[in-house]
Parts: sequence; structure tokens; C-alpha cells
Amino acid sequence: MSEHYSISRRQFVAGASSALVAGAGAAAAEKKAGGRTSGLAIEGGPKAVTKTPSGGPRWGEPELKQLEAMLRQGSLFYWEGPQTKLLIERFQQICPRKYVQTCSSGTAALHIAVAAAGIGPGDEVITSPVTDIGTVIGVLYQQAVPVFADLGAGTYNLDVADVERRITPKTKAIIAVHLTGNPCDLDALKALADRHKLILIEDCAQAWGAKYRGRPIGTVGHFACFSLQNS
Repeated sequence: MSEHYSISRRQFVAGASSALVAGAGAAAAEKKAGGRTSGLAIEGGPKAVTKTPSGGPRWGEPELKQLEAMLRQGSLFYWEGPQTKLLIERFQQICPRKYVQTCSSGTAALHIAVAAAGIGPGDEVITSPVTDIGTVIGVLYQQAVPVFADLGAGTYNLDVADVERRITPKTKAIIAVHLTGNPCDLDALKALADRHKLILIEDCAQAWGAKYRGRPIGTVGHFACFSLQNS
């Protein structure tokens, strides 16, 4: 930038603040004088949604029966409980992986995967900048560094070419987030990971039941992490 147009950060913030205050004052004066508004509800216009949708019962008889059966057991220890065993069996019907381990949350699953991959202090893990914080909590806990790659246009999933550009000697893993049910380009990411001897972790928390080229997500990477979170 030339000296003629160069301003300090302090001057920019002061100028921007003054402009905002002036704009707000003008809008308030116009409203007070009976001037026309945009018609938005936030500016005094009518609300677009006037009724609150009513929801039905959250749980039903099947859930109550399962809860009662659980409470009648001699122990509520879930690790070897019949509910956990049944969950694993049914999960493997959808996602046919040889090894399935339950844990307390999707965030915990991702942390377990990162730790099992041997990620430690100073290591780098490439992942998506648009995701839940649970994707990177495990990386930070292991004192590693999350590296955010660009996303593909129209998919908001990892751009494979940009992931490759961000690989350094410190890179140890890639966490591919299947955002809002849309699978990442798993074949390309797996090939990239294999070529650079990296671990590919699939964050499947937002994509239960999704398939990639006819295959269930969670069956391509070295680790796959799912979630039963309420939303």
C-alpha cells in the first residue's frame, strides 16, 4: 500500500467506529421522525413467523420399556452391558468394521483416535476450519497443532489439493469432517494419506448413514468417529 493511502490500525478502528455511530444515529433520527424503514421485524415491522410450532412427545413406549429393562439389571455398568453389545452389533451391520469401541461422546472418540494415532506435542493435524470444536479438542489436548485447510466450493469439505499443500515434515494425520451429511472425497484423501504415510481419521459425527460411492462412511479411513449427540 502506498504512503498516500496508508493508515494505522488505530486510525482505521477510530474511523470505522465513528462511521457506525453516525449511521446508528441517523437511523434512530429517521425512525423518530416517522421515516420509512425496511419493514424488518427487528426495525419495528411485522414478524414473518407468528406461530410457534408445537412438538409431539419426545419419547414413546419402546424407549420406556428399554429404560425399565435397564433399571432392572443388576448393574448399570455400560461397558459390558447388553445394550452396548446390541449397539455394537447393529452398528457393525451399518458400518462393517472389525473393531468397534464405544465411549462417552463423539469428542471423546476423536480424542481417542488422535491419541491412538500417536499424535504428540508439536505434531500437526490437518483438518477443516468449519466444524464442531470437538474435532480439534483432542488435537489440542495432545499438545499438537491443528492446521486448517481450505474447503471445496459447494461442498464445504476439505479441498484435497490444499490439504497436500499444507503437509509438512511435522504432519502426522488428516481429520476429514463429513460436514452436514456430505461425505468428503475419501478415495483421494486416503491415497494422499498413504502417499505421505499419514493417518486418516474420519469425523462422521454429522453424517450418520451417509455413503461415499456406495460405501458407508467410516470404512475408508484408518479411524472413524461417530456421535450420538442429540442434534
